[in-house]
Amino acid sequence: MATKLLLVGLVLALAASCANGFFCPEDLPSFPGVNRTEIVIIVLKAVIRGRVLTSEDAEYYERLRIDNALYKKYPAVIVLPIDEWDVSHTLLIARTQNVYLTVKGGGHSAAGYCLNSGGIVLDMAWMNATSVDTNRLTIYVQGGVQWRNLYKVMNTSYPDIRVVGGTCDGVGVGGFMLGGGISSLSRSYGLGCDNIINMTVVTASGLIVTVGNHSTFQPHKDLFWAMCGGGGGNFGVVTSMHIQAYAAPQPQILFTQICWDYRNTTAVLPWYNTWESTIPNAMTVYGWWRFIFGRKTFCLNTWYNGAQADGLAILQPAINFDPAPFRVYSEWRDYYDYELFYGSSTAVAESNAIIKSGTFPAGAFTESVAQVFADAIETAPSDKSLIVFLHLGGKMAEKANNATAYHQRTAHMAYQVKSIYNATDSPTPHTQWAQTLHSGLASSLIGAYLNYIDPFLPNWQTMYYGSNYARLQQVKSVWDPCNFFRFNQSIELP
Repeated sequence: MATKLLLVGLVLALAASCANGFFCPEDLPSFPGVNRTEIVIIVLKAVIRGRVLTSEDAEYYERLRIDNALYKKYPAVIVLPIDEWDVSHTLLIARTQNVYLTVKGGGHSAAGYCLNSGGIVLDMAWMNATSVDTNRLTIYVQGGVQWRNLYKVMNTSYPDIRVVGGTCDGVGVGGFMLGGGISSLSRSYGLGCDNIINMTVVTASGLIVTVGNHSTFQPHKDLFWAMCGGGGGNFGVVTSMHIQAYAAPQPQILFTQICWDYRNTTAVLPWYNTWESTIPNAMTVYGWWRFIFGRKTFCLNTWYNGAQADGLAILQPAINFDPAPFRVYSEWRDYYDYELFYGSSTAVAESNAIIKSGTFPAGAFTESVAQVFADAIETAPSDKSLIVFLHLGGKMAEKANNATAYHQRTAHMAYQVKSIYNATDSPTPHTQWAQTLHSGLASSLIGAYLNYIDPFLPNWQTMYYGSNYARLQQVKSVWDPCNFFRFNQSIELP
């Protein structure tokens, strides 16, 4: 026991020294014959004020559940911090012992990058406070808040305030914002990352910094730029952020769903190609292909952030389209109430999924592209699988491609395929189906959306970040020169 206590003291001393500068693991002393994992667990339990879980704790396995059950990983320890100091101490202890660490925010990671095997998972779930400043129209959230948590608060107490949030309500606010953040309100108010005022970040050195629009120190300005679209898990741990909100035109929003048999895709989508560029920023028109209403279907799902009568007038060309839709459903509903209702409709819901994505320029939905989508849904090997596209442009296109790390400002649509199947099924047909669809669209794509991350995407550096990647690497070299924050598609050192 005395030896263990001595080692604990040495680890804490090393952590303190690391906090004063960058020391890579190879620069630090080792303890021959010592089980590093055992020491890390002992030290974490001694200093963390939140919770430290191992596989001996019943809650351990519950905390490892994520939306995509394809990725099952079992860390040596899970840390549930309650404040920035817990986060800082965890990072420093992991660094001094050269133990791999990943960060779990909302648990919606499409590729399971928030988990790891044998290391530390820093689970932010206990840091879940929110507050709303109605005078400044700002919202404060901690790093463990999911959109459903915030939407419930907004629906109950602040229905007349809008926030640019995710349409999947199980997504973490932080991960959504850091990856760009395409929302049903982005055409009205910009991307999620465009609406971050500031954020508090714990860096690889254990330093706690707040960066934002107010920053004047160049390294802080660079870090804020990189975090706005550069993705989570690359530069530090976001423990909280302030977000710009907006006064709603009214608490309700017009949602309309217009559905055709999937075989009408080749008629409807080329028409949409032209129509979408003529509608106002207050209107957002997503699309999906899936098995629903007892058939394989193509639907346009629309949100109008304005007066009900105006929205219905804008939609008349789609409602009256020939061939006629078999379903037209329109509802005037409280915005957050609807997001909570709609939010789980595209979730993998702990099945297995292969996920791919891409972004399209204006005019890309030609008849040949429409045929690729129609052929895909016709041959889908599972009725759980779906294809969606998001409607871009509007306010989010008003910034330059290098204004933030999110570079795809000129894209008009972003698509995602979720090839969803049961854990007992062979993955081969589902993987091949998603790949065939993506290959058929590849020549029309100009990039990919980071929040729909695909672990098998070639040339991901360019597809996600474009010409911003070199600057992201430079920021990485300043704030994480030892590449402590890393995963399969993390920003690389230059």
